[in-house]
Amino acid sequence: MSQQDKRSRRRRPSDERNDVRRKKRHSNRKNISDRHRRRRKVKKRENKLSRTIGLVLAIVQLIATGIFMAGIFKLNMLPTKYVVAATVALVLFWGIILASQFFSKKNAITGKIISVLITVLLIFSSYYLFKVSGTVSKISGGEYKLDKVVVSVMADDSAEAIKDAKNYTFGVQYKMNGDQIKQTVQAINEELGTEIKTEEYDTLAEQAEALHDGKVDAIIYNQGFTGVLEEAFEGYEDNTKVIYF
Repeated sequence: MSQQDKRSRRRRPSDERNDVRRKKRHSNRKNISDRHRRRRKVKKRENKLSRTIGLVLAIVQLIATGIFMAGIFKLNMLPTKYVVAATVALVLFWGIILASQFFSKKNAITGKIISVLITVLLIFSSYYLFKVSGTVSKISGGEYKLDKVVVSVMADDSAEAIKDAKNYTFGVQYKMNGDQIKQTVQAINEELGTEIKTEEYDTLAEQAEALHDGKVDAIIYNQGFTGVLEEAFEGYEDNTKVIYF
């Protein structure tokens, strides 16, 4: 090989500097790529943890919802339309919370906070419902001797005694103390010398609502449930009066 070829093949300082720069750039790109991969892995772990926590909260909320609805059904005082509305609303809230944990691009912190608040509210409400239900069970189960069945009308009604309500429509329900209610209806029929017109409802609350809405003129119920009706309808005692007991 000639001397000229050797000189041409000999590396110049500038070439070496360029090689160093290229290696440095390659190393920097590799470091950046490694950092991005590590960040993606960390983010993936965080998202997985967030979704797991969200799923657990959603399950707890669902359980609390089930207990709350069981309390409502056990109490059996709310009108059916309110029970249906409450069920739909709670299921809808649960569905939104669950969806937010899986489809949110962030950690869905707001959804988790709302889920915790709803769950706490449901737990306290369930405690209250079962407490009231226990009181009602004691009354209807005979632990408290409250056998007085009464007839109530609105406070501004002209009737002052059962004889004044001869042509009235009476709201009744037979699911709680049904035998007592039937006996009272029979006693009223005998006293008035005619068969009164009755309208049957599923719950005490539906009875009271029908009376307030004018769908019936009077309602027949065990007086032991007056306090429960007062809790369900604020001002119930002030807005009604008893004409038969």
